[in-house]
Amino acid sequence: MDRYKNFVKIEEIKGLLREEKYEEALELADGIDPAKLKDNLDCMVIGEVYLNNGMLGRAKECYSVVYGRRKTRRVAMELVNICIRLKKVDEAEKYYADFKKMAPNDYYNYIFKYKIDRLKGKSLREQAASLEELKRVEFYDTWGYELS
Repeated sequence: MDRYKNFVKIEEIKGLLREEKYEEALELADGIDPAKLKDNLDCMVIGEVYLNNGMLGRAKECYSVVYGRRKTRRVAMELVNICIRLKKVDEAEKYYADFKKMAPNDYYNYIFKYKIDRLKGKSLREQAASLEELKRVEFYDTWGYELS
């Protein structure tokens, strides 16, 4: 019976996320234990609810459950971003190393390196090196302004 209840709740949550009703989605998500969900996508939906409500620690728990079951590039990427926002350098570096192995040619490698270097307080020259490399591979105005 719990599976059916969770299925119904997850579908309601997805609808609320599409409508950007994050607080209502949070009320439904709070009663669901991500570790008990069988479907990784459902667990990620709950993680998204927590992210949209600024509950980074809870979001990290959800994505960590998924990552423990199946290490994918998308989940590693989410965990790097969450750890950076939580200022957990060691964990961000761990997930970044995994992401880099999974997607060695992805331009996000340079963005993550820059954000982690910035978090670690490295020199501006070291921080800029990652963005210069990003600029060489794929130019984005947002990151170009960081170099200015």
